[in-house]
Amino acid sequence: LFGEQCTADHVFSANTISQGLGGQKYAVLIYDRATRWRTFVPTCEKDYSAAVRGLMKHGGPRAGDCRFHCDNAMELRKAAAVMHWTIDKSIPYVSESNGVIERQDGVVYEGLRTCLECAGLAPQFWPLAGEYFCDATNIGFRDPTVEHGLDRDCPYFRRFHQVWKWHRVPFGALVDFVPNAKWQRENVPKAGTRTVPGIFLGYEFQDGARFRQKYRVCPLSVFE
Repeated sequence: LFGEQCTADHVFSANTISQGLGGQKYAVLIYDRATRWRTFVPTCEKDYSAAVRGLMKHGGPRAGDCRFHCDNAMELRKAAAVMHWTIDKSIPYVSESNGVIERQDGVVYEGLRTCLECAGLAPQFWPLAGEYFCDATNIGFRDPTVEHGLDRDCPYFRRFHQVWKWHRVPFGALVDFVPNAKWQRENVPKAGTRTVPGIFLGYEFQDGARFRQKYRVCPLSVFE
Protein backbone atom coordinates (compact mmCIF):
# COMPACT_ATOMS: atom_id res chain seq x y z
CA LEU A 1 0.00 0.00 0.00
CA PHE A 2 1.04 3.59 -0.55
CA GLY A 3 2.98 4.97 2.40
CA GLU A 4 4.19 1.68 3.86
CA GLN A 5 7.77 2.41 2.74
CA CYS A 6 8.75 5.91 1.68
CA THR A 7 12.27 7.24 1.27
CA ALA A 8 13.69 10.66 0.44
CA ASP A 9 16.87 12.48 -0.47
CA HIS A 10 18.10 15.86 -1.71
CA VAL A 11 19.05 16.56 -5.31
CA PHE A 12 21.21 19.65 -5.64
CA SER A 13 22.97 21.81 -8.22
CA ALA A 14 26.74 21.81 -7.99
CA ASN A 15 27.32 25.52 -8.60
CA THR A 16 25.75 28.85 -9.53
CA ILE A 17 25.47 28.10 -13.25
CA SER A 18 23.41 25.01 -12.43
CA GLN A 19 20.68 26.89 -10.56
CA GLY A 20 17.11 26.89 -11.84
CA LEU A 21 15.24 29.81 -13.34
CA GLY A 22 13.84 30.77 -9.95
CA GLY A 23 17.16 30.42 -8.14
CA GLN A 24 16.44 26.82 -7.07
CA LYS A 25 19.57 25.08 -5.86
CA TYR A 26 18.02 21.92 -4.41
CA ALA A 27 15.11 19.56 -4.82
CA VAL A 28 13.51 17.12 -2.40
CA LEU A 29 12.89 13.74 -4.06
CA ILE A 30 10.47 11.37 -2.30
CA TYR A 31 9.89 7.82 -3.51
CA ASP A 32 7.22 5.31 -2.46
CA ARG A 33 8.45 1.75 -2.91
CA ALA A 34 5.07 0.01 -3.08
CA THR A 35 3.57 2.15 -5.86
CA ARG A 36 6.86 3.52 -7.34
CA TRP A 37 5.42 7.03 -6.96
CA ARG A 38 7.98 9.85 -7.23
CA THR A 39 7.54 13.41 -5.95
CA PHE A 40 10.02 16.11 -6.97
CA VAL A 41 9.92 19.48 -5.16
CA PRO A 42 12.48 22.14 -6.21
CA THR A 43 13.59 24.54 -3.45
CA CYS A 44 15.98 27.43 -2.99
CA GLU A 45 17.24 26.23 0.39
CA LYS A 46 17.99 22.87 1.94
CA ASP A 47 16.02 23.38 5.13
CA TYR A 48 13.22 22.05 7.31
CA SER A 49 10.40 24.05 5.69
CA ALA A 50 11.35 22.76 2.23
CA ALA A 51 11.38 19.19 3.55
CA VAL A 52 7.91 19.60 5.08
CA ARG A 53 6.62 21.03 1.81
CA GLY A 54 8.00 18.02 -0.05
CA LEU A 55 6.51 15.42 2.29
CA MET A 56 3.18 17.25 2.33
CA LYS A 57 3.03 17.31 -1.46
CA HIS A 58 3.90 13.62 -1.60
CA GLY A 59 1.46 12.28 0.96
CA GLY A 60 -1.05 15.07 1.51
CA PRO A 61 -2.30 16.37 4.87
CA ARG A 62 -3.96 13.03 5.70
CA ALA A 63 -1.19 10.64 4.75
CA GLY A 64 -1.49 8.76 8.02
CA ASP A 65 1.29 6.73 9.56
CA CYS A 66 3.83 6.32 6.76
CA ARG A 67 7.08 4.46 7.32
CA PHE A 68 9.92 6.75 6.27
CA HIS A 69 13.55 5.92 5.49
CA CYS A 70 16.24 8.54 4.89
CA ASP A 71 19.86 9.37 5.51
CA ASN A 72 20.74 11.34 8.62
CA ALA A 73 19.69 14.71 7.18
CA MET A 74 18.17 16.48 10.18
CA GLU A 75 15.71 18.52 8.11
CA LEU A 76 14.17 15.36 6.59
CA ARG A 77 13.96 13.59 9.94
CA LYS A 78 12.37 16.62 11.61
CA ALA A 79 9.85 17.02 8.79
CA ALA A 80 8.88 13.34 8.99
CA ALA A 81 8.44 13.63 12.76
CA VAL A 82 6.12 16.62 12.31
CA MET A 83 4.11 14.57 9.79
CA HIS A 84 3.93 11.74 12.40
CA TRP A 85 5.73 9.31 10.09
CA THR A 86 7.72 6.40 11.56
CA ILE A 87 11.41 7.04 10.86
CA ASP A 88 14.13 4.56 9.87
CA LYS A 89 17.68 5.88 9.55
CA SER A 90 20.49 4.94 7.21
CA ILE A 91 23.85 3.93 8.63
CA PRO A 92 26.26 6.89 8.26
CA TYR A 93 28.72 6.56 5.34
CA VAL A 94 27.17 3.27 4.20
CA SER A 95 25.67 4.01 0.79
CA GLU A 96 23.90 0.65 0.41
CA SER A 97 21.49 1.36 3.26
CA ASN A 98 20.04 4.29 1.29
CA GLY A 99 20.60 2.77 -2.14
CA VAL A 100 16.95 2.79 -3.25
CA ILE A 101 16.57 6.57 -3.21
CA GLU A 102 20.07 7.13 -4.56
CA ARG A 103 19.15 4.98 -7.54
CA GLN A 104 16.05 7.13 -8.02
CA ASP A 105 18.24 10.24 -7.92
CA GLY A 106 20.07 8.91 -10.97
CA VAL A 107 16.85 7.98 -12.77
CA VAL A 108 15.41 11.46 -12.27
CA TYR A 109 18.63 13.18 -13.37
CA GLU A 110 18.65 11.20 -16.61
CA GLY A 111 14.92 11.76 -17.11
CA LEU A 112 15.01 15.53 -16.70
CA ARG A 113 18.04 15.80 -18.99
CA THR A 114 16.13 13.87 -21.65
CA CYS A 115 13.09 16.13 -21.24
CA LEU A 116 15.23 19.26 -21.65
CA GLU A 117 17.05 17.86 -24.68
CA CYS A 118 13.84 16.81 -26.44
CA ALA A 119 12.13 20.12 -25.67
CA GLY A 120 15.14 22.22 -26.72
CA LEU A 121 15.06 24.17 -23.46
CA ALA A 122 18.02 25.50 -21.47
CA PRO A 123 19.40 23.61 -18.44
CA GLN A 124 17.97 26.31 -16.16
CA PHE A 125 14.54 24.75 -16.73
CA TRP A 126 15.60 21.67 -14.71
CA PRO A 127 13.14 22.31 -11.82
CA LEU A 128 10.19 22.14 -14.22
CA ALA A 129 11.69 19.25 -16.17
CA GLY A 130 12.24 17.28 -12.97
CA GLU A 131 8.67 17.76 -11.82
CA TYR A 132 7.34 16.89 -15.27
CA PHE A 133 9.41 13.70 -15.53
CA CYS A 134 8.19 12.42 -12.16
CA ASP A 135 4.57 13.34 -12.90
CA ALA A 136 4.68 11.79 -16.39
CA THR A 137 6.12 8.50 -15.11
CA ASN A 138 3.55 8.50 -12.29
CA ILE A 139 0.52 8.81 -14.58
CA GLY A 140 1.86 6.32 -17.14
CA PHE A 141 2.38 6.64 -20.87
CA ARG A 142 -0.49 4.56 -22.24
CA ASP A 143 -4.06 5.69 -22.77
CA PRO A 144 -6.65 3.26 -21.34
CA THR A 145 -8.06 2.29 -24.75
CA VAL A 146 -9.59 -1.01 -25.78
CA GLU A 147 -6.44 -1.75 -27.80
CA HIS A 148 -4.02 -1.31 -24.89
CA GLY A 149 -6.26 -2.20 -21.96
CA LEU A 150 -5.86 -0.64 -18.53
CA ASP A 151 -2.37 0.43 -17.51
CA ARG A 152 -2.58 -1.26 -14.12
CA ASP A 153 1.17 -1.24 -13.55
CA CYS A 154 1.68 2.54 -13.54
CA PRO A 155 2.12 4.33 -10.17
CA TYR A 156 -1.11 6.32 -10.59
CA PHE A 157 -3.22 3.16 -10.83
CA ARG A 158 -1.29 1.48 -8.02
CA ARG A 159 -1.95 4.46 -5.74
CA PHE A 160 -5.50 5.53 -6.64
CA HIS A 161 -6.86 2.31 -8.23
CA GLN A 162 -8.01 4.16 -11.33
CA VAL A 163 -6.45 5.15 -14.65
CA TRP A 164 -5.36 8.65 -15.60
CA LYS A 165 -8.19 10.13 -17.69
CA TRP A 166 -6.80 13.55 -18.60
CA HIS A 167 -4.34 14.80 -21.21
CA ARG A 168 -0.84 13.38 -21.65
CA VAL A 169 1.32 16.11 -23.23
CA PRO A 170 5.08 16.02 -23.97
CA PHE A 171 7.32 18.45 -22.09
CA GLY A 172 7.98 21.56 -24.19
CA ALA A 173 5.19 20.80 -26.69
CA LEU A 174 3.59 23.71 -28.56
CA VAL A 175 -0.04 24.03 -27.41
CA ASP A 176 -2.93 26.45 -27.62
CA PHE A 177 -4.32 27.27 -24.18
CA VAL A 178 -6.79 29.56 -22.44
CA PRO A 179 -4.80 31.88 -20.11
CA ASN A 180 -6.12 33.11 -16.78
CA ALA A 181 -8.41 36.12 -16.79
CA LYS A 182 -5.80 38.62 -15.53
CA TRP A 183 -3.20 37.69 -18.15
CA GLN A 184 -5.88 37.69 -20.84
CA ARG A 185 -7.03 41.23 -19.96
CA GLU A 186 -3.49 42.57 -20.05
CA ASN A 187 -2.17 40.79 -23.13
CA VAL A 188 -5.02 39.71 -25.41
CA PRO A 189 -6.93 42.25 -27.56
CA LYS A 190 -10.65 42.49 -26.94
CA ALA A 191 -11.39 41.09 -30.40
CA GLY A 192 -8.60 38.51 -30.21
CA THR A 193 -9.04 34.76 -29.93
CA ARG A 194 -9.51 33.25 -26.48
CA THR A 195 -6.58 30.86 -26.89
CA VAL A 196 -2.90 31.76 -27.24
CA PRO A 197 0.10 29.63 -28.24
CA GLY A 198 2.36 28.42 -25.45
CA ILE A 199 4.95 25.87 -24.28
CA PHE A 200 3.65 23.01 -22.14
CA LEU A 201 5.68 22.72 -18.91
CA GLY A 202 3.77 20.27 -16.76
CA TYR A 203 0.84 19.46 -14.50
CA GLU A 204 -0.32 21.31 -11.40
CA PHE A 205 -0.99 18.81 -8.60
CA GLN A 206 -2.35 19.65 -5.17
CA ASP A 207 -0.94 18.07 -2.02
CA GLY A 208 -1.47 14.34 -2.04
CA ALA A 209 -1.27 14.26 -5.87
CA ARG A 210 -4.85 15.41 -6.36
CA PHE A 211 -5.32 16.81 -9.87
CA ARG A 212 -7.84 19.56 -10.65
CA GLN A 213 -7.23 19.79 -14.41
CA LYS A 214 -4.74 22.65 -14.18
CA TYR A 215 -1.65 22.67 -16.39
CA ARG A 216 1.57 24.66 -16.50
CA VAL A 217 1.96 26.55 -19.77
CA CYS A 218 4.23 29.47 -20.63
CA PRO A 219 3.02 31.85 -23.39
CA LEU A 220 5.15 31.64 -26.51
CA SER A 221 5.51 35.43 -26.49
CA VAL A 222 7.83 35.15 -23.44
CA PHE A 223 10.45 33.43 -25.65
CA GLU A 224 10.26 36.02 -28.44
